[in-house]
Amino acid sequence: MELVFLVVVVVLGVGLLVLIGVRERPADVMQTVELRFGMDATAQAIQAMLTAVAGLPSNAIVRLDVVADENGIRHFMRAPEQTLDTLRSQWRGVLPSLRMDEPESLPSADWTGGLLLRLSNRRAVLRSDGIVESIASGLGALQPLAAGERLEVSWLLGAGHRPELPRPAAKTDGAGSGLAGLLSDAPLRADHLRLLSSKYAGPVVSAVGIVAVAAGHPRRAAHLASRVVSVA
Repeated sequence: MELVFLVVVVVLGVGLLVLIGVRERPADVMQTVELRFGMDATAQAIQAMLTAVAGLPSNAIVRLDVVADENGIRHFMRAPEQTLDTLRSQWRGVLPSLRMDEPESLPSADWTGGLLLRLSNRRAVLRSDGIVESIASGLGALQPLAAGERLEVSWLLGAGHRPELPRPAAKTDGAGSGLAGLLSDAPLRADHLRLLSSKYAGPVVSAVGIVAVAAGHPRRAAHLASRVVSVA
């Protein structure tokens, strides 16, 4: 299973909140729960949780937030109540220790800047090895933080769909080169097509990532954002 990410683009200030508001405009009221993970939160269990997201209706959007400050890291999920109930019942079977509690408080910040994370096209194939190391690196990039600093990584998740895959490239005598080749999509090699076929063989999750940063100086904010991007 692959997340359908996108290319890294810089977004500043209020634009992050505007983007979140545009993507989250469902008819139902969004509910927020805090996620608390136990020792059984393995890579396989997290993949099973994402599989449940892939099975949601096509118009459902789930927002997962990882919020870090000088006191540590917290996890939140926002979704309509019906979607929360569906995921709660399915996740309980794959991750029995998971708690989805009403948060006692919700973190807030005046964001200094941030980033939008996504892939350039659907032909990109993300690596699926070293999942545990990737998760550890991602969480490690959120710490340490000084007093008053905050990092938030939000993922807007939904069910993806399988596109029609192109045919593998045929050997040519160079007719596809030049201006015509530049104006059209480059044909795929057979090995790349096999990777794409494997990518879309299982459940597909569509995802857009937003990294928001709050810091006392723009240079410090840029440095904190680059820590996250370096392991994305």
